[in-house]
Amino acid sequence: MKRCNNCQIDLNTNYEYCPFCQDKLVGKSFSYYPKYKKKKSSIIFKIILFISLLTAIITGFIDYQIHSGLTWSIYCILGLISNIIITYYIFNSEKDISNSIIGYFLVLILISIIWYYKTNIKLITNIIIPILCLFIMLYTIIISFITKKKPLTYLSINILIVIEPILLILRHEITFNILCYIDILLFIIIIITLYFFNHDEFKEEIIKIFRI
Repeated sequence: MKRCNNCQIDLNTNYEYCPFCQDKLVGKSFSYYPKYKKKKSSIIFKIILFISLLTAIITGFIDYQIHSGLTWSIYCILGLISNIIITYYIFNSEKDISNSIIGYFLVLILISIIWYYKTNIKLITNIIIPILCLFIMLYTIIISFITKKKPLTYLSINILIVIEPILLILRHEITFNILCYIDILLFIIIIITLYFFNHDEFKEEIIKIFRI
């Protein structure tokens, strides 16, 4: 607490001079609020970091033994490094973690697409991308109930997500169609549900998204 000897008052302030008489204040400032401590990375992040590093070493070793160099594994390693960076950001961000997780999986889908076009491994388009898309749509449904946010809040995200499996099917980039069809079916169910239970809001949101 600082004190003005001229006014004979105590002030909880960081000012050097009294706001009333401009005389120099003496003493130290004191705050009633505890100092904010940056939260430490959780055990989940440490597990993700350990698994990512272990996977990177194993894939690099296998690729080197087969091809005497890093060919496909370099994209896997870059994806894992990106995964670590994004995960670290989520666990240390002050923003809404539910939205951060959605952004995290959107980035994972982008990394998977880049990885596929560099390696042409069908496992990525057959399983990895469709599962990531399915997870995001299910996650937005669950999080809307938990946080009591309107499901329509995530409609634009789900529209963006369902485009990917549709494009994979139309471009014949997959040999295993079931997961992509499940993604499309889930999206249709979401749309029908929103239409029947939030008819007016649904129309407004569609107009807003597509600028109709």
